[in-house]
Amino acid sequence: MSWTIRNHLECGEDGYLKIGGVDALELAEKYGTPLFVINEQRVRKRFREFLGALKKRYEKVKVCYAVKANPSLAILKILKEEGAGFEVVSEYELLSALRIGAKPEDIVFNGANKSQEELELAVKKGILINVDSLSELEKLEKISKRLNRLANICIRVNPGVKVRTHRDLVTGAEYSHFGIHIPEARKAFERAAGSKHISLKGVHMHIGSQITSTRPFVFAINRIFRLLADLSKSGIKLGLVDLGGGLGVEYEGEHPPTAEEYAEAVISAVKSNVKKYGLSEPLLIFEPGRYILADAGVCLLKVGVVKRTPDGSKWVIVDGGSNILLRAAMGVYRFKMILANKAVMKPKERVNIAGPLCFGGDVIGRNVRLPPVEEGDILAVFCAGAYTTSLSHQYNMRPRPPIVLVSNGRHRLIREAEQYRDLIARDIVQK
Repeated sequence: MSWTIRNHLECGEDGYLKIGGVDALELAEKYGTPLFVINEQRVRKRFREFLGALKKRYEKVKVCYAVKANPSLAILKILKEEGAGFEVVSEYELLSALRIGAKPEDIVFNGANKSQEELELAVKKGILINVDSLSELEKLEKISKRLNRLANICIRVNPGVKVRTHRDLVTGAEYSHFGIHIPEARKAFERAAGSKHISLKGVHMHIGSQITSTRPFVFAINRIFRLLADLSKSGIKLGLVDLGGGLGVEYEGEHPPTAEEYAEAVISAVKSNVKKYGLSEPLLIFEPGRYILADAGVCLLKVGVVKRTPDGSKWVIVDGGSNILLRAAMGVYRFKMILANKAVMKPKERVNIAGPLCFGGDVIGRNVRLPPVEEGDILAVFCAGAYTTSLSHQYNMRPRPPIVLVSNGRHRLIREAEQYRDLIARDIVQK
């Protein structure tokens, strides 16, 4: 017998956390800690929920998973099986998408400063490029002319939308450096539409990440479609609208819309604007990353030291910190945490949780409510499947941890832990 703790996470009769039907302590014992665990069935379910919510309201939809959220090849392969396209922001993300068999027409390339080499590769492969600036558009024209290949593009427009999220996650506000702001956007569209070397497909926007309200999305859509209507009057008719990503997840204290609520608000706004301006229904592209992967992942850490400081604070020091949970240390969002080996015990104390790195900011949790913590306990950090492994680093020469995939009671390694040889592989020592 077991019972649900949170979504796909359960507690067994022994009081231990189970992830995808697998005992978390068994995983920690076999693979060591720190350890990232991804539930395959949860990944598939979240993608199906997101795509299904959109498709039931609007047929012309493509969902391109944001590779930056978690670029594990095994994860990309799973999502390709589910029908996902891919949103990439670098050459290596693009190569990873192609490596698992993604078709070029199912990939979109974003980024504020794409290199000459990246643009050339994208043009040669026929990738849809979301152009971020007039400067990039000029570079693409020259590249396409030299290669004698049309560049398939959308223009990324910054709609100037206020979003309630961490400032570092805002990408569509007036002060943001991403995209071409609306007052300058017409110039970019007119230039692209008049170029012999550019195939202008549509418009792109992405207003930010971890957004917990539908209102900013609707506001941005209204602004984008007003621009589309103005362009249409000038003879520039576009058949593609890439609405980006940004839908938030349930970190501690966060209450984002469900996929159904998000789809209802966004698709209603699109249909309303299409009708209002007399436009044809465009193909819609969405770029979710966090929504698909975050909730499917758990990070397991081992408690090495428990101590009290003179101010009365209790500190729990674990074997992974800002090197693998960077956003937690930055205070961008708070992760829900429990003790995997005391999953049914009620929280009785508040503790601060620090990592092993040698600086005072290596703190991944403050005033966290937990049962009495002892050395050797296994701390489980929820909602850790996105923007964790992809943001991890090697400060203090700490190796990056392995990733394990679980599914219906089975588990397998999908990324090995780094070894010392990996950390020094690029060093050159003069003999």
